[in-house]
Amino acid sequence: MENKKHLGHFMSIFTHPRVLVFFIIGITVIFLTFLTNNNAIEIVISGFASVFIGIAVNNFTSFETHIKDEEKIKRKISHSLKVMEITKSRIKLIHAELNIQSVTKTKEQLAELEQIIVLSMALIKDEETLS
Repeated sequence: MENKKHLGHFMSIFTHPRVLVFFIIGITVIFLTFLTNNNAIEIVISGFASVFIGIAVNNFTSFETHIKDEEKIKRKISHSLKVMEITKSRIKLIHAELNIQSVTKTKEQLAELEQIIVLSMALIKDEETLS
C-alpha cells in the first residue's frame, strides 16, 4: 500500500510539465547520437542532452522539497494550534474562577489575552500553505 502511495507521489511530480518536458527533450537529444558516426559530435550531443536532463532532475527535486516543506509547516501549525487551544482553555478556567470583585482588572486582562489568542489562532488557520 505504501509503495503505491510513493509511486503515485512520484508520478504526480514526474508528469508535471516543468519536469516531463525537459526529460523528453533530453531523451530526444540523446537519440540524436544514433544518427552520427563521429565520436566528438556524439559527446557534444550527450553533453547537451545531460543539460536538459539535469534541469528536469533539478525541477523534480525542487517540487519534492516544496511538498515536504509544506508538510512540515502544516505539522507545526497543527502543534501551535493545539498549544493555543490548551492555553485558551486554561485562561477561560482562570477567568471563570475569578469571581471576586477585587480582581476585576485581572479578569479584564485575562479576557483580553483570550481574545488575542483567538485572533492568533484565526490568523494561523488562514495561513496554512506556503503558496
